[in-house]
Amino acid sequence: MKKLFSLLVLLMLGYVGFVFWHNHTQIIVPEAAPPVETVAAATPTPVPKATVAPTPYRNLAPAGTYYLLTRVSFMTDSGVIGDSPGTKVTLVRSGTPMTVTDGRNQFDVESSQVTNDLDLATRAYYAVQGAQARIAAMNSEEAAAYARQQEADLKAWQAKQRAATTTPVQPLPVAVNPLDVGPSAVSPANASGNYRGSIH
Repeated sequence: MKKLFSLLVLLMLGYVGFVFWHNHTQIIVPEAAPPVETVAAATPTPVPKATVAPTPYRNLAPAGTYYLLTRVSFMTDSGVIGDSPGTKVTLVRSGTPMTVTDGRNQFDVESSQVTNDLDLATRAYYAVQGAQARIAAMNSEEAAAYARQQEADLKAWQAKQRAATTTPVQPLPVAVNPLDVGPSAVSPANASGNYRGSIH
């Protein structure tokens, strides 16, 4: 409270001092001013006007028309489907969440998932298209690399097959079965006990 009172006293003293100074200063005006030559009316120098930054132009869709900024998935009778960024939707019911339709299906979205700014919607659409093009390019590069590898493997296998058919086939050694040839083919060193060609 003391500070407020001090401030008021200081302001009053300042005001009284200003009034006293203003009333007691003398303005010296020459009694006879020399004649002033008149010059043709000079054009006043133009005063630069303060420029106001123009508001940026926004390319907006008509009222009630929005575009998706993100992919939105929703349930239908046939299963889960979705719409891509840049898809035009029409407002059915405002609120949180908003209900919109893409012309075929009606679904709910958050206000952060849609825009009525056509430039922003176009950027979102082309961002997704660019990403899909990059993925397609990567997939085609991988598919081409896979095809090259398959072709190289096929050529290696074919070369191996040609090499196998050009070398002569060696006949396998014929094994002799002692039971097929009879008792004379069995040597006495291999015979056991009292086996002498006949079975007892």
